[in-house]
Amino acid sequence: MSEQRAGMNPVGSSPYRERHAQQRKERPLSVTLIAMFQFSRAAAVLLIFLFTSVFHDEAFGSAIGVKVLTYIAARQPLPPAALLPIIMPLIAAYLSTTGFGLWFLKKWARNLVMITSGGTAVLWIRAFIYYGAINEPIFKSDLQRQTVIFVVLLDIVVFVYLYMEGRAFGESD
Repeated sequence: MSEQRAGMNPVGSSPYRERHAQQRKERPLSVTLIAMFQFSRAAAVLLIFLFTSVFHDEAFGSAIGVKVLTYIAARQPLPPAALLPIIMPLIAAYLSTTGFGLWFLKKWARNLVMITSGGTAVLWIRAFIYYGAINEPIFKSDLQRQTVIFVVLLDIVVFVYLYMEGRAFGESD
């Protein structure tokens, strides 16, 4: 009791802990899920890179499931073999960096993910409108069309949730 009167903190407490507890922000579930999605995309990109590098198998790179997974994870088709060692690790680094940024509620990560998700969605919607107006097919197969539509819808959901959770990143209404 005499410690508290003298201005000392109770046992187990420190000024650092009190300041840290006040500054600590609650991470919304939607941001946690998006960060985990970024981590899983980075892992998928790295696994695809490792398998194509280790096995040097043309059949692996041309398998339809690998193409779909690559597009969903990297937002682009599998690059040519000569560029694979450069592009895929860079994409994985970007995805994991933004995932950690979202995890720790960094405003720059939110802005980057919103720009890439919103940009991807806008560009594809513009392509749908343009090619729909001139009656020219964009895709070679239904699977390509379904994959792109899935990615666009996913990007719209990510953009909307990150926009709605602006307060968690220190933005006011």
